[in-house]
Amino acid sequence: MRLSNPFMVGAGNFFFRYRAYMFPVIFIVMLFVFRPQVIVNETVTSWVTTLGLAVTLLGEGLRFFTIGFDYIERGGKDGKVHASRLVTGGIYNHVRNPMYLGNILIAIGIGLYGGAPLAFVTVLPFFVFFYYAIMATEEKFLYGKFGEEYEAFCRRTRRLCPSFANLGQTLSGFSFHWWRAAIKDSGTAFWTFVALALIPLWREYFLHGTTLAESAYAPYAAGIVAVLLPTYIWLRILKKKGTIDISS
Repeated sequence: MRLSNPFMVGAGNFFFRYRAYMFPVIFIVMLFVFRPQVIVNETVTSWVTTLGLAVTLLGEGLRFFTIGFDYIERGGKDGKVHASRLVTGGIYNHVRNPMYLGNILIAIGIGLYGGAPLAFVTVLPFFVFFYYAIMATEEKFLYGKFGEEYEAFCRRTRRLCPSFANLGQTLSGFSFHWWRAAIKDSGTAFWTFVALALIPLWREYFLHGTTLAESAYAPYAAGIVAVLLPTYIWLRILKKKGTIDISS
């Protein structure tokens, strides 16, 4: 079933242009607008946040391995959808939009990890709409450019629900490009892990009144960010200089 609604396509064109900024902006807004709460009791809250951490890491892992196994150019050109070839190998052989599935899992995970129910029920539906709109825009482009080849791809793979049949066989035919995965996914990974590092401080403050000076966790959070930031800058420099080939 095509996502051909003109409103969705129009929204997708807008969102696609600014998609790289959405996660950090929404994360910052979440910190200022929403407040974490004890969910039933401390034990249940701990289980929910642990589940959120696991789901977030699953989403980031899916993105990382998708990029490492097969390169996709659908990142856009001049703020518009662009693809010089139709990527159907690697993880794409099992789900058409693994990157967006990964992003949605990250959004779900961060929502659970933050422990703010209101953020979860408002931010998550927005993220789902956001990515479905972008998928509508991309599908219109891909149908127009690749025609029957893309039709056949859609018939054998689902939009967001992955099939695990013969996954090992699929991946055995691909070599994994660690540098490409690290460089291409550096932005999303950076903001994801920064969020995971800082949210516990946010929870401590609003649930227990613990300030940064009082928090036993604060030095660890600072250490994590101190490692992440220069690593991210270094990877961005490598990408900009083209020191490492990430296109093959």
